Amino acid sequence: MDFAHAWRRMTVYAVVWDDGVRHWRYTLRPHVDAAYWRRQGAHAMVPLEPPAPAMWAEYACRLLQRLEEQRRAREDGPAAPRPERPWRGRVAGSGESFLHRLSRWLFGWDPRDPVVARVHFALRLAGYEPGLQTGDAVVLRDAVSHEDGAGAVAGRPEWAAPPERHVEAVAAALTGRQLSIRELERLMEGARPGAGADVADCLAWLAAAGRVRQMPGVRRGAFGRLECTRCGETQRLQAWDCAVCGEDECWVCDACRTLGEVRSCTIVYAAATPAALPRPVGNGVVAGTVAPVPTPQQPLLAPNGVGARTHAASAAQRVAVRTPALTPAQERASQALAQFVDGHRTDALVWAVCGAGKTEMSFAAVAKELGRGGRVLFAIPRRDVVRELGRRLRAAFPDVELQVLHGGADRTVLPVLSPGSLTVATTHQVMRFFQAFDLVILDEVDAYPYRGSRMLAEAVVRATAPGGRRIRMTATPDHELLRQAEAGESALIRVPARYHGYPLPVPELVEDRTLGDALAGDGAEGRRPFRPSRRLLSLVERSLAAGPAQARVLVFVPTVALAEWVGRGLAGHLPDPVLWSHARDPERDEKLAAFLRGEARVFVATSILERGVTVPDVDVIVLYADAERIFQEPALIQMAGRVGRTVERPTGRVAFVGRRVTAAMRRAVALIEGMNEEAAALGLLRPAVPLAGAVPERGEDA
Repeated sequence: MDFAHAWRRMTVYAVVWDDGVRHWRYTLRPHVDAAYWRRQGAHAMVPLEPPAPAMWAEYACRLLQRLEEQRRAREDGPAAPRPERPWRGRVAGSGESFLHRLSRWLFGWDPRDPVVARVHFALRLAGYEPGLQTGDAVVLRDAVSHEDGAGAVAGRPEWAAPPERHVEAVAAALTGRQLSIRELERLMEGARPGAGADVADCLAWLAAAGRVRQMPGVRRGAFGRLECTRCGETQRLQAWDCAVCGEDECWVCDACRTLGEVRSCTIVYAAATPAALPRPVGNGVVAGTVAPVPTPQQPLLAPNGVGARTHAASAAQRVAVRTPALTPAQERASQALAQFVDGHRTDALVWAVCGAGKTEMSFAAVAKELGRGGRVLFAIPRRDVVRELGRRLRAAFPDVELQVLHGGADRTVLPVLSPGSLTVATTHQVMRFFQAFDLVILDEVDAYPYRGSRMLAEAVVRATAPGGRRIRMTATPDHELLRQAEAGESALIRVPARYHGYPLPVPELVEDRTLGDALAGDGAEGRRPFRPSRRLLSLVERSLAAGPAQARVLVFVPTVALAEWVGRGLAGHLPDPVLWSHARDPERDEKLAAFLRGEARVFVATSILERGVTVPDVDVIVLYADAERIFQEPALIQMAGRVGRTVERPTGRVAFVGRRVTAAMRRAVALIEGMNEEAAALGLLRPAVPLAGAVPERGEDA
């Protein structure tokens, strides 16, 4: 057996024990696997040749293991008589059947090992032409069997095991994560220069021992469907001529390419975190118990599977939390979440109005999980909110290890996940984790890019440790989340009142027949200057007028083209400075900062300011609110939620302005009114602060 291998090609092999039982594995470092199985007392290794890209090696290994188990089941069961068939007869003088000769002539393989033969044929049918054939067996317990001081087998120095301290360092770095070899090498080099040299050997040793899970970057599933191992994507996969593995069709995932390229020849490794304290989970099973470790003669049945989880915490401890006093509405939700993390359900939905203080409600549950050694994750779709929440959590949990993870130039290299630690990350960064967190809190679950993304939803589930809990928070849950709550699949916690106890501002529905079609050509309106109607100007001017109700104005528009067009038009008709911005504007952060400082009192923007921004004295106008393709009910509620968020100005004005009043506009108003009624019925509201100057729903523009 030649242990030399091409980079990014995996060797499929069988581990043979004294009783003849075979277990199939695949590896990037066959000499490391030989050293491991020799120590475990295996008799021999039987490789298949030639080495294959990771996707095909894993696919062949799955088929081989399944066929091997079926063969053993037949041998262990009662023998069934086989009917004699003339065409199965031996060819005269050859000692083999006519079918064997025909198979070798047609397909180029020797079918005397029926398991390998069937897999060879299946690979060719699936499109992998080189196939796999049995190579020369390597006896692991030969006459020269002693080891020298370095752990190498005398006469076979390439069978040396990697240093144990390096193996444990790689295992610790991978714990709770799902990374490629390249990512792990960079992580090790960043932590300790020179430590990334033997990462591949250490990973091969850990995979053979069942301590890590080894997977191809792109996997071939049932019925030939391709799937990205990291993000679960099945559609956005492209085939390329790969210079790394030499294949004409090497599949690349475009969906998660921003996190680093994943190919069908990329090898991805994952390791779960040790379990926290035992606690009840579904059906009364206790999480965190230690499973029996299989003996060498009875390895894990799943090829290269994950080993058993072990305890990480020995006793619960109290975690100090610095948080402002909770309102009655927040206290009800906080107690419900603290009970949830000790209950039997896996998921909870917190349906709280905009500005309710959702983050603070979760602190009691977070403290309880951290106190028993659990790991907690806050996952948020947007990078700027991740940074801001990181600062708040540092102040709230001063004695807890905290890490803030996001992309961009100022991104943080993934540190080791310690027991009892707190992590804040963007939802895309969650794709790098594997069974890492005992409690996952997903804020703004209705926000882009999480909403409607199966890839990110699966990443959140995969990042949750077995027996862990997930809390989803939103002001605008979709129908699927509500269906799960109604069906009892998740706990539902409603918070109908803001932290300051004042009712939500109810939007006015305003028809303005002078507005054109916002989405007609997306920018065709820019050929002529925008001329605001008297109705629109009156809405803006009543907020800007001096007096107790004076406010800044945030005008939302549905498209990038309309942001500049409307902004320039308003600037030509108002005495106050007007700013405008959108997602493609390189100066949007500077403009927002100027608006917050009061250098401009009118800001026209797309949905980039729909959430995560608090302006103490702001009124909101949603212009072209009838553009239903963009301004749907959740977006309208979030935009209205920018008003009245502070106790200094707990109310304000919201106007939905369109050529007509749509069903989405009416539903948004009805939902806000319904939340106010529910909060009032529970005694959670203070009297509303009246504001003069309401504009009627209908009327002609002068």
